[in-house]
Amino acid sequence: MKITLSKAVALCGCLFLTTSVYSATLVTKLFVGKFPASPVVNTVSHRLYTVNQVDGTVSVVDTTSYTVVDTIPVTADVGWEDINPVTNLLYVTSGYPSGTVYVINGATDTIVTTIPVGNGTTGVAVNPNTNRVYVCNYLDNSVSVIDGSTNTVIDTISEYAPNLKDIIIEKMVVTPLDL
Repeated sequence: MKITLSKAVALCGCLFLTTSVYSATLVTKLFVGKFPASPVVNTVSHRLYTVNQVDGTVSVVDTTSYTVVDTIPVTADVGWEDINPVTNLLYVTSGYPSGTVYVINGATDTIVTTIPVGNGTTGVAVNPNTNRVYVCNYLDNSVSVIDGSTNTVIDTISEYAPNLKDIIIEKMVVTPLDL
């Protein structure tokens, strides 16, 4: 019987995969890199990605076999990530204090390009409908808007928003109108 993965929680170097956001039914636990954070699932490709903040890597998990299938080296100051399931591109923030976004091809698990953004990247959110990527630059108190089709910054929103870091990390806001 195939179990549908609903939730991944990163804790103490281990990913805990469960069948429900509301239950504690454990599917499996996987050991990945040091200090995993921000796990995201691409339901189209059946891959889960988690940044390992101490190792500076991204672990790739096959959600049909629940095995780690790849580890992508990024940088020592890797932060947060989100994925566009339509384009199968993963966006990984890095940079404290200066900021960079790594774009990773989910089909090949390779870095496609890097995009310079603002200082102190602390969160990222992808809107797959518009193919826009929003990166919180905490030290600049701004949001970089990336066009996912060209992987370039097309706008920087720099209005004051005192809780910007928390909003982006929790992925509650994915459009500039809500900022």
